[in-house]
Amino acid sequence: MRFLIICLLGFSAWVQADSMRQQQMDLINQQPQEQLQKLLDSPQDMPEHHFYLAYAYYRIGNADNTQSHSQTALDKTSDPELRSRLYLLQALNFGVHKRDTNKALALLEQAEQSLPESQDPDVLQLKMDILESFAQAYNQKGLQDKALEYARQSLALALKHQAPKRELDARVMLGRLELQNNQLATALNEFELALVLARAQKNDKALAAIYVRLGMLYQKINQHKAAIAQFSQAVELYKQLKFTSNLINTLTNLGDSLLSDQQQEAAEQQYQQALELAQQAQDPFVIGTVYVSQSELATERGDLVQAKELLEKAYQLFSQNNSLSSLKEVSLFLVSLYIKQQDLTAAAQLLTEVGEGISVAPKFLQKRYYELSAQLAEQQQNWQQAYQFERLANEQEQVEFKAQQQLQANSLQQSLDLHRAVDLAESQLASQKQYSLWAMLLSLILALATALLWLKRRFSAPQTVTQQSGWRQFQELVAQSAPGQTEACVLVITPADLSQQLLNQGPDLYQNLPEHYAPLSQLALYYCWHEQELWLYSHQLDLAERLAHQAAQLGLPCHTALVQLKQFAGSAQALPDLTDIRYLIWQCWALAQQQTMTAPYHATLFCPSPISLSWHKDSLKQDLFNAISLGQLELVINQESIGARLQYQLRQI
Repeated sequence: MRFLIICLLGFSAWVQADSMRQQQMDLINQQPQEQLQKLLDSPQDMPEHHFYLAYAYYRIGNADNTQSHSQTALDKTSDPELRSRLYLLQALNFGVHKRDTNKALALLEQAEQSLPESQDPDVLQLKMDILESFAQAYNQKGLQDKALEYARQSLALALKHQAPKRELDARVMLGRLELQNNQLATALNEFELALVLARAQKNDKALAAIYVRLGMLYQKINQHKAAIAQFSQAVELYKQLKFTSNLINTLTNLGDSLLSDQQQEAAEQQYQQALELAQQAQDPFVIGTVYVSQSELATERGDLVQAKELLEKAYQLFSQNNSLSSLKEVSLFLVSLYIKQQDLTAAAQLLTEVGEGISVAPKFLQKRYYELSAQLAEQQQNWQQAYQFERLANEQEQVEFKAQQQLQANSLQQSLDLHRAVDLAESQLASQKQYSLWAMLLSLILALATALLWLKRRFSAPQTVTQQSGWRQFQELVAQSAPGQTEACVLVITPADLSQQLLNQGPDLYQNLPEHYAPLSQLALYYCWHEQELWLYSHQLDLAERLAHQAAQLGLPCHTALVQLKQFAGSAQALPDLTDIRYLIWQCWALAQQQTMTAPYHATLFCPSPISLSWHKDSLKQDLFNAISLGQLELVINQESIGARLQYQLRQI
């Protein structure tokens, strides 16, 4: 997911009681402009009337009049419940319309302090609103632990008082927070339960929000076509509901998935539509989110100048709106761009700013921060610092990978297929008045199913461990992990001139090799030793490239070879056998020696279009020569193209 936008978007339907206040608020929710005009046509200098005016102005997006009338109502009333509502309304006004999260949190604290101790349904519902708003505000600040704490309190209160509408809101919010922290199985469970409630309540707004979150979940496991389907459903619902802000964010997410699916023109159309709507709404924050995604498209097209301009515009917009999480995220995009442009001073300065409070930021931001810090340290040739940051990034990578393993496509599909069983439960639920019993039963069924799926993954899927000792086991792990990973690659390292090194270091060289290369092997998802060859597997090409570079800095001369597996999958998209890759690598090193290149040899294999390794090992040397000469395979050794060298030699014949 390129840009996870979680912000204060909604003002919950406050209560389900049939109070006069709630009836008036429901009318404003349904027809805000019409009800505002009616209120203006019959002016009253009463606190309740000013509250309704403030709420109506809030619903149409008029922040100044919302603040003015809510403050007038506060000055005129001593009713603790109404005062609490007014502080909450002001908090939402600052959070949603003015994008001032700090002020919103201060007002939420006043709303909580003003709330009377009561078991009255109106007061309990108001308390849930305050808890949910705290969770959203802390999430906007990047304080994930606090956000989760308040979200869980809200859900517990909804369950305690059997409030299905509020349970739905709480589960959607809790699910998206868990998703943000890469707790995919937990997030999916919350979304499934919320989906049941939303369908039972015929709540299209909630359904759209769930489709968006499911799309984000699919993005997390690189199932981009499935993500596109979910986002497309949400887009249609938001168009029907005329929820412009939600529609803009969803169009942007849809564009991100289309871009990841190599559909650049379709992505550009979604971004342009989102930008036009955002500019019409004159919402700087939402405009900034679109700029970030457009910068990714520009980067994909190689236009780094335009990408930088878009990111700097977004940075300015987020700075003005005090959106700290979004500001950190766009800052990391800028850092990556600065490193590509070799503007290391600007990259270092911005990374220092991002590093403040990074330990409480969302996990995906922490991971990206450590990755970029490692890249910058490497560019500055600070190898010790690069290793430390790489290790921290790898810890986050392993946590994320474990979560993904629990939700590989087959498990996710099995879990989502439970919706068929859920449909039956929904029909029973609709015909029963005893909601709580069915909800508890349904929750138990889904929780049991989720646990069974988790156990299946736990005992059948590979786990991210610190060492894999067997060659066959390593091959099996790569075969299970690589499908769907566009950058899946192997890095092979072996000591150069082994006989001379044995003379220098004695027979202990063999047993010392694993310890010598431990700083590299600990950063890979999987690794194994196979006949004095260290095999490293990673999902990230840039990580593998850095490991190859660091291998040369460890003091022991070594040959390296980096192979991106998908490029050797062929038309059938079947991953190559690693034994074939091994023979190919050794032939590449042998070719370098034949070309009298300076050892050690650092090789990178690249295919302009995917090819399959069907060459017979007895004729592999000639097949390799032909593939390079014909441009089917590009081999770069020690930063020199072997293809260019061979073509020059052929022209001399």
